Amino acid sequence: MVQVKLSAFIALILSWSIQAEAFAFQSLKVSSPSSTTTSQLFAKKKKKSSKNDKNQKKGFAWASSFKLKPFEAQATRELVVNALSSFQGRTGQPLLDVGTSTDIPKLLWDAPLAILIVSETTATGMLNNNVPTAGDDESEDDDHDDDGKSVIVKYANKAALETVGLPPDEYERLLTGLDGTAPSDQNGKHVIAINLPTTMTNKLFQNKYTKKMVKCDKENDDDNDITIVDAQRWVIERSSFLGGKFVSTTVGVAYAWNDWMIGDSVVASPGGVRREQPVGMDASSSLQDRIDSQGAAIRELKQGEQGLGNKDPLVMSAVAELLRLKSLLEDEQSK
Repeated sequence: MVQVKLSAFIALILSWSIQAEAFAFQSLKVSSPSSTTTSQLFAKKKKKSSKNDKNQKKGFAWASSFKLKPFEAQATRELVVNALSSFQGRTGQPLLDVGTSTDIPKLLWDAPLAILIVSETTATGMLNNNVPTAGDDESEDDDHDDDGKSVIVKYANKAALETVGLPPDEYERLLTGLDGTAPSDQNGKHVIAINLPTTMTNKLFQNKYTKKMVKCDKENDDDNDITIVDAQRWVIERSSFLGGKFVSTTVGVAYAWNDWMIGDSVVASPGGVRREQPVGMDASSSLQDRIDSQGAAIRELKQGEQGLGNKDPLVMSAVAELLRLKSLLEDEQSK
């Protein structure tokens, strides 16, 4: 009797097992379409990811082609601050009234005062940071013609670019790249070659400097010489601590000017100011002419397209320069 009951129990267990296997098989058949759908969804997601990768690559391409402007690159910003510090060290006066500005390189980029920094190249074409300065055994005449062959322009602000006829966005036609690459043609327009000495012998600062910086193309009747007038130039040095002492290394020569001559008859100032040169005057304008020119530049800043207010850093800087020129004129007249 016990044996019969045990056999019946085993048969019941086997029956349940068969039913469970059949149910599992049916479940597998039902779930197959769902699995296929999940796979398809996964495939679509992978395709979308591929599109994102493509957009990401485009972003990298844009970033690699992006170029910093002269006042944005760190190396150039440091050079500009160095130039202003060197000027104040040479003259005891600031070149630019920065007021409360926290971005001096940007302020100088927009200033109504032209500033340009040059250096020379070695025989291998690399930048030469050891420009001869006071005490070097060289001829007194450092005002030689380079014809742009050995001159590299490390910095130029908007007013300096205007001087040579360039808009602000075409600075690459004049400036040497941070990696030492030469200026390049832009929009089919040629590179601007300037002629300014890259050294100063037996002097670290010079005032009232006049120099023809761009020579005209004699085959082009519309082209004119460009001459900077009553400019200031000075040696820029960088100090470093080496071997237990401070060492000064020259990194270039800076030029700053308010006016320039276009040809022989037109005096120009930043902001598009142009006036005829009075007959009988030489290229070196008087202090009064510079005062008049600076006053015109200030009016252009305030009443022109920019419409700047009295508290704008550019206007304040221009006014400070005007007051400096008036002070120089008073000193000159009291002698």
